[in-house]
Amino acid sequence: MPQKRLLVMAALLLVALLAGIGLWLRRERRDEVRNNDVGLRAEVRPRNGEREVIVDLQAVAGGGPVVTVVGEIAYDAQLLRLERCESDAAKAGKQLHVREVEPGKVRAVVAGSLDPMPANSKVLACVFAAPATATGRTMVRARGEVADTTYVDRPFDLEREVRLGG
Repeated sequence: MPQKRLLVMAALLLVALLAGIGLWLRRERRDEVRNNDVGLRAEVRPRNGEREVIVDLQAVAGGGPVVTVVGEIAYDAQLLRLERCESDAAKAGKQLHVREVEPGKVRAVVAGSLDPMPANSKVLACVFAAPATATGRTMVRARGEVADTTYVDRPFDLEREVRLGG
C-alpha cells in the first residue's frame, strides 16, 4: 500500500510540474520574445474608436550591458500607422534618434554616454494606431545591434506576433 500511495503522489507531482511548465512557456511566449540583451513586447489597447499598439524593445534584466543600440522595427504599414517613439535613454545620459525611413520601417539609434541602460528600461518603444475594424494577426520585427561597454557589438533579431482581434 505505501508504494502505491508514493506512486500516486509522484504521478500527481509530475502532472502539476508539467502543467506549471506549460503555463510558464505560454506566458513567456505571450509576454516577451528575447535574447540575452533585449526583449520585444507588443501590447494592444483600445483607444477612441481605434486601437493603440505599443511595441517595446527593453533591456533585459541580468543581460549584457546595453550602451548603444542601432536598429529598426519593421511592421505592416497597411494595418499599423506610426504615431511616436520614445525611450528611457535619458536615464542613462543618452538620446534617441528615430526616423520612419519608409512605410513599415522605423530606424532608431540610442547613443550618448557609456553608461548602460538600466535593466528593464525602454530602449525603444513605438506607439502605432490600428483601426478598430482591423482583425487577425500581424508580425513586428526588431533587429539591429547592441554595443556594450567594451565596444563589442551583438546582433539581435526578434519577431513578435500582434493580435488585433477577430
